[in-house]
Amino acid sequence: MENISLSSVKSGINLRDILDWEKELIGLYVSDHPLNSIISELEDVVTHFSGQLGEATHLEPVRVAGIVTRIRSHVTKSGQQMAFVSIEDLQGSIELVIFPRAWTDIPNWHK
Repeated sequence: MENISLSSVKSGINLRDILDWEKELIGLYVSDHPLNSIISELEDVVTHFSGQLGEATHLEPVRVAGIVTRIRSHVTKSGQQMAFVSIEDLQGSIELVIFPRAWTDIPNWHK
């Protein structure tokens, strides 16, 4: 039997670029998740991850965090800006409605 060995090749490609390509090409992260590097900080501030939102009681305040994957701005009938935002965390993705008062409080998102 013949042994085949491949030499190691170091690429100058950073992990974030690789993850972006994975998400773009196959729709999910394979090598890692961009939030894994800050998971301990997230656990300190997040009350529920996307997979746990079903456990929240009615009118219970929740705090979520994730990577913004889509923003669709909208103008209300009264002419105010608001948005529909998709975020992704380690457990999945959720859709958020950002009402006008909150939308104007978020710097640079609506510009």
